[in-house]
Amino acid sequence: MKVRSLSIGIAAFGAAATLVATGIVSAANAEGAPAVSADPAVTQLVTTLERFEVAPDVQDKLVAKFLRGESLDADKGAIPVSESTKTVDGQRVTRYVYADGSVAQSSLALPVEGGTGPRAIAGCNHTSRNGTHEYKGCKVTWDAVSWSGGMVADYGYYTFGSFVTSVTGAWFEGGGDISRNPSEIPVPSCNSSCVSWGQSSAIQKLTVGGLGITRTIGIKISVNNSNIKGGKSSSFG
Repeated sequence: MKVRSLSIGIAAFGAAATLVATGIVSAANAEGAPAVSADPAVTQLVTTLERFEVAPDVQDKLVAKFLRGESLDADKGAIPVSESTKTVDGQRVTRYVYADGSVAQSSLALPVEGGTGPRAIAGCNHTSRNGTHEYKGCKVTWDAVSWSGGMVADYGYYTFGSFVTSVTGAWFEGGGDISRNPSEIPVPSCNSSCVSWGQSSAIQKLTVGGLGITRTIGIKISVNNSNIKGGKSSSFG
């Protein structure tokens, strides 16, 4: 499985934080299907594309691709052709545009220094002691064209390594039926030459233009202390 990394510029962290969206698709029918305007999955797709301000002609192409049972680039983890980052309401938000015209957006809550104040209770807070930096209650989200999800992560880094201590509160939205898998932290700690990470995922089953589609969707946060000035965000599929 390929992993592509893209900077989202979380420079204030001093550690690389990665958000990953996954999409693995298998179609029950290999044949294409004609457009079905009343298809709930298509309706949701168009609504999301409009929210992302995708041009109408590009929307038509993406809907046709979706109805053929093909994954859009934003859902399967292709490398984006452009990205832009801004801070919105205490979150670092990055918008990704892909070659087929699809769009995705990631966000990571920015920390409150010292762990005091209103946002320290409701959101991400940062504490530092004896060279160890901890970030707790940090909301992570990924919003693609046909699904979205989020979770809350606790993580940190120190001089010789990094760690992920908690991944909780996962949620996923999208068409069809979604069954959430247990969150996991396969690599809870690691030295500076590798990456610690945790993830939340779900199984999404939907019918698109007569095609039955089942795929794994999920979000992964990775942390390392590689002295990179900025975070990392990536998708894979």
